[in-house]
Amino acid sequence: MWSETTGVVFWIRGALLLTLSLCVGAPRAGCATIADAPKRQFDLPATAAEQSLKLFSIQSGIQVVFAPEVTDGVRANAVKGALTPTEAVERLLAGTPLRLTRDEKTGVLSVVRQKSIQKPPPEKNGQRAALTSTSSDRPGTRATLNLPPIQATP
Repeated sequence: MWSETTGVVFWIRGALLLTLSLCVGAPRAGCATIADAPKRQFDLPATAAEQSLKLFSIQSGIQVVFAPEVTDGVRANAVKGALTPTEAVERLLAGTPLRLTRDEKTGVLSVVRQKSIQKPPPEKNGQRAALTSTSSDRPGTRATLNLPPIQATP
């Protein structure tokens, strides 16, 4: 049955969907975006990235989308002070494989995990430092090393 309460619920849902679609479709039309947000006070502890990103969203007022698998095993940095959301999220994710990206069409912010960049293994017979002379730079003198005696153990 249709009741007055049901009508109000549908009206609220419709209003929320309209607001959401306007924010996604035209993020600069009065909705908070990370690019034009003013400085805010942040107090984010160094903790699991999933928790830190949720706290960042609450404190910045900007929604960030991510899959829990993306943040698994990643610890975010502590961030404290008056910063823009861009500065805060950059500090939060610095030194981690996580990066914040923005979809140009929708304006949606999401977190992605970068593939780790592996350094090539060192060459097996690579260059080595040249041996240096341990003699004194004074003519006619020799440098000596006083080392403790070495004992061999069975």
